[in-house]
Amino acid sequence: MAKRPTFERPLTDIKRSIVGSWTSDDQRVVLASKKAFYRGSGRHKSYPSPSKEWVINTKTDLAKCDKFSEKDWPKLQQTLRAAIRAGCTSGTSDDAFPFRAWAYINNVLHEARRTNTETGEYHAFPLDYKEHHPQDPQNLLKKAPRVDIAVV
Repeated sequence: MAKRPTFERPLTDIKRSIVGSWTSDDQRVVLASKKAFYRGSGRHKSYPSPSKEWVINTKTDLAKCDKFSEKDWPKLQQTLRAAIRAGCTSGTSDDAFPFRAWAYINNVLHEARRTNTETGEYHAFPLDYKEHHPQDPQNLLKKAPRVDIAVV
């Protein structure tokens, strides 16, 4: 097995969440899933934004996302919303939107993190190692959305 690059965070430096710890209120789930939206982050991208919404951060050691065509970005938002509906979320019950949500894109588990509490804005990134995956005592990730999106 290849040696991990020294610039990456150690596997033990990850704060794992618990899937299913956000809310059981069906109305809040439906409302959050209708309003949540995906916005990319330059911290996880190795390419410029088609709409100039981020600047690439070349010095970061964070997980890098695959490059998807701009026409496929609506699929990312649909997947985020489906993850919220499926209960593949974590957060505190008094928040209008879950703090995290999980889905599989091209058979890789991705984590979406809320970046704006009021508007339900999220960015997402792949979880490259099993050690980064959330705790899932109720096996809710079996219901996580799975989508295939062409990488360009």
